[in-house]
Amino acid sequence: MGVYCHPNDTLELHLSLILLQRTVDGLHVGGKSALDWYGVRHYLSQQPVLHLYGWTAARLPDWFTERFPAEYHRKRLFDEPSIDPLHAGPFEKRSGAPRVSTPERTLLEVLSEVGVRQALQEARELAESAYSLRADVLRDLLQHCSSVRYCVGL
Repeated sequence: MGVYCHPNDTLELHLSLILLQRTVDGLHVGGKSALDWYGVRHYLSQQPVLHLYGWTAARLPDWFTERFPAEYHRKRLFDEPSIDPLHAGPFEKRSGAPRVSTPERTLLEVLSEVGVRQALQEARELAESAYSLRADVLRDLLQHCSSVRYCVGL
């Protein structure tokens, strides 16, 4: 896949994400990045990194990471179809917006990284900041959890 633009043109993040979502199964903004988009943050990063999640082994293209510092996490935490991930959809339900995890899903994605790439204390503080989580959405996600390590860790 190639992306072309004129010199001095600026690529737009949301449109670039939509393009990537066409080529990477299940790609969505998740974890700390999605929490940040929803206004839940604890530590401010000098160099924010966009956390993207998907189901297949993939490498983010250079044209994307050169403009938008990002990490791709290949994770399949839930038993769900890749074309319609549970509780992930267009950001703020806007037409043409990139797919983003709901706050409930993002919290579970952050917790899944504890002990790997995520500090427990920061995860705890993010959970405390996410005070308006919906119990029915969390229940639905946990009922579809496909990772024993992950579900037992909660």
